[in-house]
Amino acid sequence: MKKGTRPEPNWKKIKFNEPYKKATEKFQEMVLNHPDFDPTSFFQFSIFMAK
Repeated sequence: MKKGTRPEPNWKKIKFNEPYKKATEKFQEMVLNHPDFDPTSFFQFSIFMAK
């Protein structure tokens, strides 16, 4: 609903920002560039956490 339209007056006051921007940048900098990073294990962990 980031670009959705709604009739409520308060809806126009809400500012949507990308969530966890600093955490994402830190993850990209510290984890993705790490030589022993295994994307498969990260994927499995994220699936586990989503349940």
